[in-house]
Amino acid sequence: MSSLFGSMSIALQSLLTQQGALGVVANNIANANTPGYSREIPILEESTPVLRGNVMVGTGVTMASV
Repeated sequence: MSSLFGSMSIALQSLLTQQGALGVVANNIANANTPGYSREIPILEESTPVLRGNVMVGTGVTMASV
């Protein structure tokens, strides 16, 4: 994953995760005046890293839950 393709893959995963988090924020804004609605919070966590020889390479971030 230390190649250009690996870097682009990490960037794509991170952008997709942020897009999902923005969807949660949009849902919170849309329901701000709804009685009984409680705000949702996206929980982000790191993806499982890859071991390359003696080097641990990160693989980005994912949205674990809302």
